Amino acid sequence: MAKRDDYVKTLLTVLAEYGKTMDAEGALLVKAIRELLDKGVPVAAAVETALKQLEYPAMIAESIVNSIYRMALAGYGIPTSIRVKASIKEAITQTLTEVPWSGDQMKLSTRLYGTGKAMRETIVNTIQTSLNRQKGLEALSRQLYDGYKSGKNVIPPADLPEYLKKLHTAARAVASGDTASRKEFEKALGSAKANMDKMTVRNRAGTPNGDLMLTYKNLMKEAEKIVNAAGKLNTEALDRAAWVAVQEKARYHADRIARTENARAWFDGFVLETQNDELVWGYHWVLSNRHKYVLFDQCDVCANADVGYGPGIYPKNKVPLIPRHPHCMCSLELVYYDEVDPSVSFNPDGVREYIDGLRNAQKETLFGVQGVREYEKGANWQTLLRGWDGFNNPSSRLKPKDMAGFD
Repeated sequence: MAKRDDYVKTLLTVLAEYGKTMDAEGALLVKAIRELLDKGVPVAAAVETALKQLEYPAMIAESIVNSIYRMALAGYGIPTSIRVKASIKEAITQTLTEVPWSGDQMKLSTRLYGTGKAMRETIVNTIQTSLNRQKGLEALSRQLYDGYKSGKNVIPPADLPEYLKKLHTAARAVASGDTASRKEFEKALGSAKANMDKMTVRNRAGTPNGDLMLTYKNLMKEAEKIVNAAGKLNTEALDRAAWVAVQEKARYHADRIARTENARAWFDGFVLETQNDELVWGYHWVLSNRHKYVLFDQCDVCANADVGYGPGIYPKNKVPLIPRHPHCMCSLELVYYDEVDPSVSFNPDGVREYIDGLRNAQKETLFGVQGVREYEKGANWQTLLRGWDGFNNPSSRLKPKDMAGFD
């Protein structure tokens, strides 16, 4: 049977290998683009040509698909290093990429296509902006290579949040001598600080949001330094900070897809292996070790609420599905028939008893301010809990025949 420790170890290994692939292939892409620009090829054409030559979007898709294939095997209890016929792997990956599981019913293949399309636009815009500022190819090379943690990464795109865009623009304006823009800068800085306060969950090292939050804060510091110097400082540091923030957010989104899809693939394999096991009564919801670094959320409810059998224990036909949210790394452990009292009835109101004991701030993270008011008036918690899709009889996207080749 798949063990939780095996799940965590395998997931971290698979994600690390995915990251190395992104780093290495990204460096090759930057090199190819620069060589084409040196030959005088227009930016858009250079990017398009390099992407096609290196088959970069396909590489990203292949890397993620390979990782979720391995996690599905791990969930089923199969060593990820095992070798099988190509047809067996193809059938499993076809299911994982073409059968949707999330609430928006979007297939992974569709998400990956959208990522590749938007990636082209971001790379083109980044290079074109640099050229418009009359930076030489040497400076452009440094920007592309070193913009993200010195990481040689050109990765799927994401723009800065609107409040940071305004801050960056206003800071550059003041630095160029436009003193009339100072009020606009102060307003933008206040807005940025307010948004940072709301994002305190991301300001914790070791979480998916940690690096993103730190790069945003660094951009704010650079903006303040530029404006306080009234243009005496070069705006290059500000632009560099903005680029790093954009790249960090891009990597954040890429990693979010990888983490979330890997967690679901593991769940598919785990459920396929255990759901019809006559010895298995249900599952015990276990929080990720990293969960302690983030704010209270519905995973805390799943792990701590008692529906009659003990905190976080559910019959296998009434279990919260995994993942509960992007970046969720929580897992399930098996509960056997001899570990529970068969006379106890399932009691979903046990969740309400747990929620009643929470602080008001915790309730607001679950329901929102208005939702708490409705909850206190007696509204059903299941209709108010954000992202909740009920107690389920989980089914895997995979079928026993998919794993027949591993027997």
